[in-house]
Amino acid sequence: MVLPSSQTVTANEGEPLDIIVEFCAEPSYTKVLWISEERVYTPDAPSHDGVQALAIEDGGTESCYRTTLRFETIQWSHAGEWLLLVRSSEGLADASVLLNVTRASGYSRAHVQSASITYLLLCLILQAFLQEHRH
Repeated sequence: MVLPSSQTVTANEGEPLDIIVEFCAEPSYTKVLWISEERVYTPDAPSHDGVQALAIEDGGTESCYRTTLRFETIQWSHAGEWLLLVRSSEGLADASVLLNVTRASGYSRAHVQSASITYLLLCLILQAFLQEHRH
């Protein structure tokens, strides 16, 4: 049994996010997998592209556990369906998480402003460099 069996999560681009799903399995689970369109994440494996399935934790109730999918920094590419599969000798259960990614207000403008300042600074340095070489 997996709770909730489906959920929708909305996260801002650039922010960290933990998606937590609880599951119960009697007898105990034999396999837990998080699946995106491109990749499979197994608990306690190294992170890939800033995404990691953390080690399985006890859920506080007998035969129940908690799995966490951690995003270090949410990106546009993370949007879409994430599937959790839990297998035991009794069968298979799954949960679906639909991840929506939004752009934080002001994020684009701040990015453009910092880029503009960088380019302005480079132009000033280049101009000073060229003036020195002319003299």
